[in-house]
Amino acid sequence: MSDLGLETIGEDLARRQAVAAKIADLVRDLPGFENFSVSEVLKLSPIAAVLLARLGGEKVIVKRHFGPNAAQVVQNAKAELDFLAQTMAVGPLQINRCLRALPEYGLIVLNHVKGRPIRDVIAEAGPAKRQKLLRQAGEWLALYTAPRRRASVFGPGFWVNQACDQDIGGLPGNVQTAVVALRQALARRAEAHAGHPIIHAATHGDFVPTNAIFAKGVMTGIDVQGESWQAISRDVARFLQTVRPPDRAQMIYGVALQDWQAFHQSGALPPAEIDTTLPFFIGAIMHDRLISKVDDDEYIGLLQPRIDNYVKMPIQAAGGLG
Repeated sequence: MSDLGLETIGEDLARRQAVAAKIADLVRDLPGFENFSVSEVLKLSPIAAVLLARLGGEKVIVKRHFGPNAAQVVQNAKAELDFLAQTMAVGPLQINRCLRALPEYGLIVLNHVKGRPIRDVIAEAGPAKRQKLLRQAGEWLALYTAPRRRASVFGPGFWVNQACDQDIGGLPGNVQTAVVALRQALARRAEAHAGHPIIHAATHGDFVPTNAIFAKGVMTGIDVQGESWQAISRDVARFLQTVRPPDRAQMIYGVALQDWQAFHQSGALPPAEIDTTLPFFIGAIMHDRLISKVDDDEYIGLLQPRIDNYVKMPIQAAGGLG
């Protein structure tokens, strides 16, 4: 490793240590934090720090948000977690709990969820267990969104424009070709399904397999930011597109067919959206990830056959393939 690499690691470690010390000092004299200690800084970014800590002898997760909106971010997260706790505190489908919130300090304390990201559990699972996990993921999202849903109509213009406005001139030729193919497929699907019924809900907003922890049959969602209203099909698309297909899997819309069928057994998404709005959002997410991860050769290599499958899929009427 180069000296520059060692310097970078050293600088990052120093920043993390400084953040840990500052947060420990911040809460030192606050009621209820008498037995508080930071174990590790798990994540550090310009907008937040995520720490593993101990409070009262128990492991906890502490998030310290930065910036002028930090207090509102904490208030939003607490309100959403408290609402979800009414239906997702026990059983096989859970949400992590807010233990303390101090908006004035940009701080929120959450319970530490034991287990592994469901992404890793799915990757190691055999066919039967994998099917069960995908269905459970759908059931989790269905339970989350059940109390707060509203009917709307699909307006894809924003998403098409957002995709087409991104400059691809500097991308490698093979990536440009894939981007153009995706944009053409999105345009066709937008034209076919504009005005189609769509269900919006207060949903997770970043429903990906790394934001769900699995242990002993229990799936617990984490990283809830607040009440996020959007199309359920967009959150479903985000999850399904992020799950890596098994080797040599039969595909549908760039998703492993077995994963697709298992997830939809949950009833999380209305049948009328399975072959309409959902495929559109899968394509939009693949488009964005293709551009954002262009320097990750391994990822692009895995994504390319999924894109090839997606762009070849025919446009179906509601319920045509799902």
